[in-house]
Amino acid sequence: MNKNSPPQLDFKTSLSFFRSLRFKLVLLFLTVSLIPLIIVGTIAYIQAHNALKAEVISKLIAVRDIKAEQITKYFDERLGDVKVFSQNPFVIAAGNAYDEAIHAEMKRLNQDSETAVITMNRSLYLDQADVKVDNSAYSAAHEKYHPLFKSYLETYGYYDIFIVEPHNGTIL
Repeated sequence: MNKNSPPQLDFKTSLSFFRSLRFKLVLLFLTVSLIPLIIVGTIAYIQAHNALKAEVISKLIAVRDIKAEQITKYFDERLGDVKVFSQNPFVIAAGNAYDEAIHAEMKRLNQDSETAVITMNRSLYLDQADVKVDNSAYSAAHEKYHPLFKSYLETYGYYDIFIVEPHNGTIL
C-alpha cells in the first residue's frame, strides 16, 4: 500500500461500527435529544395554533361589534331624520295639502274610498314624477311640494320618501 492512498475500509470494519458501543451511544444521545425537541415542538405548535385561533376570534368579535354599532347608528340617524322631518312645518303643510287634495278628489269623483283615490293619484306620478298631470288639487300639491322632497331624497340617498296620513296611516 501506498502511504498517500486512502485507507481501505472493508465491509467488516463498517459493520463493526454499527455494533460498537460508540454507535449505540450516538444513537442513544440522538434519541434522548430528539424526544424533548419533538415534545417542545408539539407544545409550541399547539400553543401557537391556540393563540392564532384566539386572535382571529377576537378580531371577528371586534368587527361584529363595530358593524353592530354602525347599523345601530345608521338606524338612529334615520329615526332622527324622520323625527325632524315630520316636525318640519313645510312637511306638515305638504301632508295637509295632500290630505285635502285627496278629499277634494273624493268629492269630485264621487268616490268613498280614500285608498282608491290615493292609489289613482299615486299611479299618475310613478313614471312622470316631475310632470303636472292635470289641474287637480293633488297635482297642484304635488307640483308645490315634490321638488323639495326630491331634493332631500337625492341629497341623502334615500330610496323614497313617504308622507303618511296621520289618521289611518295611509301613504299619501
